[in-house]
Formats: sequence, C-alpha cells, structure tokens
Amino acid sequence: MSTSIKLKNLFLCEKSMKQWFIISLLVIVLFVTACNSKIPDAPTGAVVASTDACLQLEGRAKDSCYSEGLHCSKIGEISMRDSCVAELAKVKVDLNVCNLIKSDQTKGYCQEQIIEQKNDLTLCSSIKDAYWKDNCYFNLVEKSKNGEECSLIANPDQKTTCFKDIALLKKDDHLCLFIPAGDSREECLFKVAIASQNVEVCQQIGGSVNRDSCRSAIAKASGDEKVCELIGDPRIKQRCHEQIKEKLKK
Repeated sequence: MSTSIKLKNLFLCEKSMKQWFIISLLVIVLFVTACNSKIPDAPTGAVVASTDACLQLEGRAKDSCYSEGLHCSKIGEISMRDSCVAELAKVKVDLNVCNLIKSDQTKGYCQEQIIEQKNDLTLCSSIKDAYWKDNCYFNLVEKSKNGEECSLIANPDQKTTCFKDIALLKKDDHLCLFIPAGDSREECLFKVAIASQNVEVCQQIGGSVNRDSCRSAIAKASGDEKVCELIGDPRIKQRCHEQIKEKLKK
C-alpha cells in the first residue's frame, strides 16, 4: 500500500474518532442535564436538593432555613411548620394543603387566605375557626360591595362595621337599617345623609336635635341655604344660615 493511501486512511480514522467523541460528549451532557432537572416539590415541600445547606444548621435556625425554602415537612417545631404550610398553600392556591395544619387558628387563616384569592364567598362556611370565618365574609363582602351579605358575619361589631362601610360607599341608607337601633345606626344614617346630600334620610334619625343637626350638616356641605329652613330648632336654624353666609364669603 502506498504512503499516500496510508495517510488518507489514517486521516479518515482520526476524523471518525473525533465525530464519535463529540457525539458521546453530547449524549453525556444531555443525560446529566436530565438528571439535574428540578424535581417538583411534594405538597409539603418534602423534596429538597441533595446539597441541603440547612443540614449544617441546628435547632430553630435549621427550621427557619427550611421554612424559607417552603420545605415544611422537614421543620421540627409544630407552629413554625404550620405557618410554613400556610404559606405553601397560598403559593399553590390549594385549600387541601391547609388540611395538613395542626392548629385550628392557623388552619383558619390558611383557608381564609386561599378563599380570598379564589374570591368565592360560598367557601367561607367551610372554615371552622369563628374569627377567620368572619374575616373571610367581611373581606369578600368589602370586595363585592353586596352589603346585605354582611349579615353572614357572626361578630356583631364586625357586622356593624361591614354595613356602615358598604352603606357609606354606596350611599345606601337602606343598609343602615340592618344595624340594630342605637348610636351605630344613627351614625350610619347621618354619614350617608351627608354623603348623598339627601335630606329625607335625616328623617330616619331619632331625636329632633339630631335630625336638625343632620339637615344643618347637609346645608353646609351643599351650600344650599334653603335646607336651613327645614330645621325646627331656632338656634340650629340660625347657626345654619350663618354658616352658609360665611361659606359664601370665602
């Protein structure tokens, strides 16, 4: 065989080996990449990377480390684990994750947060903790502006606040009447009357002095001196006229 043919065969052999080496290298890279792909976390964040930096820590510091990464199942302290699960549930927007929580109060908080994200008022009834159930109703009614649904709230003070807020927002005196008779209802009617500048709403307020004060406030807010003439108390009426004139001078 001639020298040129030998050199040619040697060149072809080296070229073939280089191609085989490149192909092998690509296969190895693809295999390593696939192996190092992130494994999805289990519902409680149980799966962690093999190089777990938290293992180097101890006690509460270790629990805090796992909590930051939402690897909740590895947390030893129960209350911290519950808080971690609640945050994980919020990220996943999954009510079922809340069921892994031991504390009823933390579970209620978890459920309320998820339901608020889902914006589904009907789910609030599934919360056992009374405080978070009321918060669930309150927050969603404030969003929907459907004031009559304030009646779903059990806590009387929170229920009254709900009716007041929506009544004033919508300038709807009808919602004030859902509040038990007393100072809170009077306050609701007074504020709605001024906000809507509706003198007729003042008629629903108990006590002649309070009604006249309501009319005077509307006259001042609207700058309409004719409203002063609807006031029965002569002193309040006089003061009403004076306030309007002072306002017109400015």
